Amino acid sequence: MGWVLVALLLLPAGVLTADGNFGMLQPGHLSAIVGGSIEIPFSFFHPWELAQDPEVKVFWRWKSFHREFIYNMTPPFIHKHFKDRLVLNFTKNGNSGSLSILNLRKEDETMYFCRVHLKTKKKGEQQWQSIKGTQLTITEAIKTTTQMKTTTERSTSVASEVTSAGFTVSESQPLSLGAIVGVAVATAMLITGVLVLVAFLRWRRKGQTTTAQAPGGEVSQNTEEKYENIAYERQQTEPQQSPKNDSTVYAVLTLSNSSSPRMPAGPPLHGNTQEEMTLYSVLKTK
Repeated sequence: MGWVLVALLLLPAGVLTADGNFGMLQPGHLSAIVGGSIEIPFSFFHPWELAQDPEVKVFWRWKSFHREFIYNMTPPFIHKHFKDRLVLNFTKNGNSGSLSILNLRKEDETMYFCRVHLKTKKKGEQQWQSIKGTQLTITEAIKTTTQMKTTTERSTSVASEVTSAGFTVSESQPLSLGAIVGVAVATAMLITGVLVLVAFLRWRRKGQTTTAQAPGGEVSQNTEEKYENIAYERQQTEPQQSPKNDSTVYAVLTLSNSSSPRMPAGPPLHGNTQEEMTLYSVLKTK
């Protein structure tokens, strides 16, 4: 009860009645965040002896001293605005407690006044209410630690990707949307240029290989046809030995191309790849 007496001395004069020995104590100001909860503590004091059944009742108003009630202890009542959001913590026949407001909304920001009714032995039923009440301030919810951590991780990830692409970005500086788009476009252009260069080199190599093979095949084919024609002409112009003329001697001289490999001695073969020239000389004996 000592703290009650100290609080009594600090109360403004308007809180006390003419007797100057009873009143209601509430904090002047409280604050909370949207979606959270708040407890508004209260306590009351008086000089009277309570009745055998004091029937203590607690009520709460909001907005102003004479505005509507939002909570009745008896009979039970809760304002529709606070449906399922008000909880009164109070011990029967006690003189202190608190009102809890759950799932706070921005519209809950206003003044709250506690009122008490009770029965005494000599003075009968007494009731009084806080004059100044409690001002409740509701603020918007701040970012949670998890959200801040996620944002930091995303910024670090973007910075690492940009650095790997050949750019340098300080981790302490957040990237704007324009910077991220620019980096992505530059990276895509770099990859596209590399792919085009590789495709061009493959095409050029393939073209050189085709050009080198085509002339070789033509030369080989033309040479083969030339050699076949020479062999055919040699067969047509080669003189036939006459068995009747025993006094005639034939001499054959074969000339080969110096650039062609030498062939072993022997009769000429048809289809030989060696280019030859044959001279015939006729010698007659007397």
